[in-house]
This record gives sequence, structure tokens and C-alpha cells, in this order.
Amino acid sequence: MPLGSLIDFNHPVIRKALPLLLRDKTTGRNMKSGMYIAEIVKRLFRSSRMQTLYPDDARRLKHIFEKQVYGLAPTEIIYRIALAYVLGFAEDLKIEKNNLRKFDALPAAKAGTLETELDRLFGGDTKSNSSDGCSRER
Repeated sequence: MPLGSLIDFNHPVIRKALPLLLRDKTTGRNMKSGMYIAEIVKRLFRSSRMQTLYPDDARRLKHIFEKQVYGLAPTEIIYRIALAYVLGFAEDLKIEKNNLRKFDALPAAKAGTLETELDRLFGGDTKSNSSDGCSRER
């Protein structure tokens, strides 16, 4: 499983473990198609705990995409494929904010600048411009 495609990079434990993860050659750093992330979203969405915390489906999805699922795609085509696969599940529900980004993590990991790049990609992106973060088309 590509561990690097679903990590809350702002979590202190992950920040501490990140250098060790990046040395492990079996750890995936990028999304390939979005299938893994879609499965994680599905499991989170169906979780009884999440249903209790967020009984409204739209608000639950908003929380999952804003706070729990992160992914990096190394190329534009993979990014677009992953976005379509992960976010294209319901035409009437628009996820306005997510943490899926087009970014090839390998060069930054090799250069030792991945943490800085991740801060740039995700660190300042904690405030939503919309009040709800998702909307339904009518």
C-alpha cells in the first residue's frame, strides 16, 4: 500500500517519523491512480464513529477531504486521473477543498527539502474560504 499517499503531514508523530519513512525504499511517496485514497475515503465515510460525529453525509465528506486525506501526484496526468477517481463519485456533490496536490515528492525527498515543500503545499492551507467547504448543485 502506498503509505505516502495518505499521511497527515502536519501531525507531530508523522513529522518526526518522516525522515525514516523516506529512507524506506518500499514506501510509496505518490498517488498512482487514486484507488488507495478512494478506499480510505470509503472506509472513513462508512465508519460508525464518523457517522456518529458527522451524521450529515456532506459534512462528513467535507471533514474527510479537509482533515484526513492527503495525497501527492507526481505528474499532471496522474493528478487529473486521481482527482477524477477520488472526487468524481457524485455529480450533485462538489468537494471544494481537498488535500490532493500535483507534486513529485521524490526530488524534494532526495534534496532533503520535503518537509519545507510539504509545509508550502499543506501548512498554510488550513483555512477555508467558504463557510461549509462543499456545496450541492440543485
